[in-house]
Order: sequence, then structure tokens, then C-alpha cells
Amino acid sequence: MSDETISPIIQLRLDLVYGEGRLSFVMALDYGLTVSPYGVVSVLYRAKLTILRNCKRRIQRRLDGCLFVFILELVQSI
Repeated sequence: MSDETISPIIQLRLDLVYGEGRLSFVMALDYGLTVSPYGVVSVLYRAKLTILRNCKRRIQRRLDGCLFVFILELVQSI
């Protein structure tokens, strides 16, 4: 990305405290620059204006006390 694109992103973030999606929308609407929200995230991360969030890890469901397991064991015992 060029400096012409990066500087308005940083300036808008500091002035208006918009999120990534809103910043990309404002850039397209007001400045005529097409930047994806992920591009805005990378610019803000490099400028140390945001932190990257960790993805939530999926937790496997336990079926120990579930009614389905009870019915399945009941059917298998017959």
C-alpha cells in the first residue's frame, strides 16, 4: 500500500476511533480508495494502533450426561 492510502487510514482511526469495517467504508465513500477491512487491520497493526485477536479454540462437547447417550445405551442394552 502506498503512503497516500496508509496516512488517511491512520488519521481517521486517531480522529474518529472507527473500527476496521467502518474505516474501509469511509475510505471508499469519501476518498474513493478501495481497501478491504483486512487491509485496514494490517495497516493499523503495523502502526501499533490495534492488536490482533486470537481465534477462539473450539471445545469438543462432552456427551456424558446427555439424554442422547442415555437413550443410545438403553437401546444397545435391549
